[in-house]
Amino acid sequence: VGISFKPGTDDLRESPLAELAARLIGRGMDLRVYDPFVTEAFTSDTTAAGRGLEVDIGLGSRLVESIDELIEGSEIVLVGNRYDETVQPLKAAMGNRPMIDLTRIVPGQRSDGSYEGICW
Repeated sequence: VGISFKPGTDDLRESPLAELAARLIGRGMDLRVYDPFVTEAFTSDTTAAGRGLEVDIGLGSRLVESIDELIEGSEIVLVGNRYDETVQPLKAAMGNRPMIDLTRIVPGQRSDGSYEGICW
């Protein structure tokens, strides 16, 4: 969830999430991304779509339209940016599949079982 350097933008310059995505893809992982702002840039075919992405990872074909589509098609969910519309679906998915949360999507939530919070 999220690939831009911060929520609310389509800018990928110096995004650690974009770097992580490139590394995972480079290791043969099948990766899908839900990021509403990046998706909007690609769908509206703006010249800024994918700006700052130093490695071509085929991002346009990896973007999904909804958080539900991302969750349903994922073995593991990594949350890198918090978007309000993703909180409830992600909360409902906790325990159903491994989840790594870099944003603390649910205040007070603690790491346990298949849910791991990092950097908060």
